[in-house]
Amino acid sequence: MTTNIAVYGDQAYPFEHGPGTTAYLPHDPAAPLHPANPVVELPDGRLVEQFPLSKLESVFTLEVFQLMDKPLKPDEPFRRVVPPEMVDTGDPQTGYLAPDAETKLVQVRKAPPPERRRPHLFPHGLRGDDTMRCDPQPVIDAAHAAITALAPPNWTALTLECVATMRRIEVAATVAFVNGEVRSWVPPAMVSQWLHRMRMREYKTTVGVWTRLALEFTPDVPVVTLTRGSAEKLEFLLSSTVPDYHDRLELVWDELRLLPTMPQCIHPRMLEDVMQLASMRNAGQMYAAAHDEVPPPDPGGRTEAVRLFDGVDSAGKPVWYRPRVGYKEQDAVVHYLEQAPLVLWSRGMTNDVIAEQDEPTVPLGFHTDGRWVWPSAVAYYLREHGIPPVLELVDHIRQNRYQLPDEIPRIALSRADAVAKGIPWDESSVDQEFADAMNPVYDTIARCQTSPRFYSLGEHKNPAWCLVRDGDWYSVYWADAEGLVYSRMRFGDVRNAAAYLIGQLESGKSSLGWGADEEIPWWQSPTASLSDVDPPLSDFPTVMSTRVTDLAVSRYGAMDGNMVFALDTPPEQCGYSSEQGELAHHRYVLTGEWWVMTGVSAAGGRMYLLPGSVIDHLRSGFLEEIADERAPGVGIGQPAAGDGQFTPGNGRPVAAAPEAGGSQSTPGNAGPVPDNPAAEGETGPNAEPPLPEGHPGLPPVTDAARAEARRFAGGWLWCADPDIHPGYIDGAPDFTLLGAYKVDDEGNLTGEKFINDTYRPGPTARGFPEAHSEFEFVLNYIAAGWLPQERILSTVLENDVIVETDGTGGLRVGVHQNGTRFLVVWSSPQLVPQSAQAPRAVPGRSLLPVLAGTTVVVNPDAVMGIEIPGDDLIAAAR
Repeated sequence: MTTNIAVYGDQAYPFEHGPGTTAYLPHDPAAPLHPANPVVELPDGRLVEQFPLSKLESVFTLEVFQLMDKPLKPDEPFRRVVPPEMVDTGDPQTGYLAPDAETKLVQVRKAPPPERRRPHLFPHGLRGDDTMRCDPQPVIDAAHAAITALAPPNWTALTLECVATMRRIEVAATVAFVNGEVRSWVPPAMVSQWLHRMRMREYKTTVGVWTRLALEFTPDVPVVTLTRGSAEKLEFLLSSTVPDYHDRLELVWDELRLLPTMPQCIHPRMLEDVMQLASMRNAGQMYAAAHDEVPPPDPGGRTEAVRLFDGVDSAGKPVWYRPRVGYKEQDAVVHYLEQAPLVLWSRGMTNDVIAEQDEPTVPLGFHTDGRWVWPSAVAYYLREHGIPPVLELVDHIRQNRYQLPDEIPRIALSRADAVAKGIPWDESSVDQEFADAMNPVYDTIARCQTSPRFYSLGEHKNPAWCLVRDGDWYSVYWADAEGLVYSRMRFGDVRNAAAYLIGQLESGKSSLGWGADEEIPWWQSPTASLSDVDPPLSDFPTVMSTRVTDLAVSRYGAMDGNMVFALDTPPEQCGYSSEQGELAHHRYVLTGEWWVMTGVSAAGGRMYLLPGSVIDHLRSGFLEEIADERAPGVGIGQPAAGDGQFTPGNGRPVAAAPEAGGSQSTPGNAGPVPDNPAAEGETGPNAEPPLPEGHPGLPPVTDAARAEARRFAGGWLWCADPDIHPGYIDGAPDFTLLGAYKVDDEGNLTGEKFINDTYRPGPTARGFPEAHSEFEFVLNYIAAGWLPQERILSTVLENDVIVETDGTGGLRVGVHQNGTRFLVVWSSPQLVPQSAQAPRAVPGRSLLPVLAGTTVVVNPDAVMGIEIPGDDLIAAAR
């Protein structure tokens, strides 16, 4: 029988897994374990307390096995080896005595595997002078006292043998009684916890900690240590219950990774085990990298609180049972803890509960790195008293090489804020942020006439540009027809992901547009409905551009609208309600060839959306009214499939355009992708690493580079994209770095290269036009994903723009057919067309009085253009 056990304080409790990172522990209404925990009623009627797992000192499973050593029979030349059998010994909190002297029992404790293991991120090597404050005797004495207190009544001698690693502890115990009987004893769950606590507090980086221990207890006599140390090879009492060779290597790996020890203090056989497992993992990773097409998304973010201590003793003082960190490592850990962003902060201080000082010295606040949330006091107690954080956090910091992440996603920060405040996290806010961030994307899709075949928001699709949530992050990438992913970028803010996608859609619009007779969502229609009397376009789920010739149609209502229907379609089938009363009905013929938007209502009425109002087309002569019910020779026209593509909304004849989507190149990648220069079959440290899609490779080595390398002896010489401008980009973010050359200890380049796979090509690499003004620099950087989209607002306000005037100093503001206002501006003189009327430069902020309800159209018909709602500029100026 396998039992889940949780340790809280000095008590062990059976538990069940709850939702997320929680556990259900038994609830006693008269004595709740923690008053802040919610009480939950399970389907079977039991009341339980819902604990965050991070508040529990330990969680593990317990199993008991009976050794099945069969006696030798006369006809058997060898003793038979029979696997041990799992047995049910009842309540693990009270312990169990074997029924007779012949029954031999072994208790097996298994801890869950660590959250993350990276073969290439094994802890750094330790120095011999990295000493530690270590006084484990109080914990050893407490453990001995607790074990004897848990022993069965009337015992006279107790022998306990233990084989332990971080994730597995085996305990075999025998008890002698007053009557002379000797029985195998399964100790209560807290005995293995006290053994685990002893190991944690006895650990030192210079010598490690024991893996095998044998103790002899006698009432009123000091405990005798029979065995204490480490074997050359890790051998368990029940080796047959370790499933396979690989699992044993995993146990050794986690032992040495979580409790790093100087190499000379580790038996060579255990070091061989670690190297063997590292080789196996490397092979598995290389196979996965070669065969994965679309990496699976993260399973979802986890943000947990870090407990400050593990409990209190009988005097009410805090206690902790964690392995210490060395002095030299301590500085790096403290720096990580203190420099992480604050999610909850207070100006006050509190008292030091270890030193018992009256003066408040401990800071109040909570920090996070996205995965963990810890009180500011964690760093204080580590620095002042050497009390380490919980091992899970220390391991996490080591895995990150003591470096905080460059960016913490907004989702993780939001969840960390809720964890610090002790309130449930409302994930609906994430959905609302996503919806708000997609509004400018939808505007771009509509403006660029992007085909629904070539974009997907929220889920993967191919071939298409996709913006999907990836755990706490958002990924933007192009997936080709086979599902292969290119130009993947990851963003912690969905608004930045949207800005990057907008840049890709803008730069690739010539190959991503929808074609004739292709269904698109109603909101992508380039032609709007001009009359409020007509059914809204949302009543037509999809519309499409089609070519019609001499089409007869019906119009209901006034002639200022532009929505017509197939001839004599009943009003109710068109979508008009009876509450509108009887509407005027006119019949018309669209003379000649027209490109129009068409769709079908839910009731089945075929709708056509004209480029302009009915009255305008009547005046121009392209629309003729049918005097009688059916004009002679005029039939009910049907949409004709065409080969061309039109520019919607202009009502003028247009030339046919090539069908969109014919190119198989990666959209938005203006520059060619260089071939991998590595020779076929070349391997080793100096082999050319493969280049990610769109990566131009490292610049050639020059004499200046060799001279610069001497300043970085024993490190790396990093190479950045030459487009970095200190006036716009702060420092050299990771995504601007091409990679690095390895430098030996003498300051010479070794030939080894590192290619940064998170590099985002800059404006030049993407083929963007040369910038001639600050406005254009910012515009290029936003389109390349180097700056957030909102940066464009302050740039417009703080710089001059070129506008058209009426010759007397007044601005020329245009009005669309649907009544919306627009203002055309240019970012530099080179982009102003010769046809522009009286252009002149004005401060961007001077435009604010005319921007309410107006769209600012920047660089129309240029490669790098953008449309900005004037209301957004007004809000940014406040």
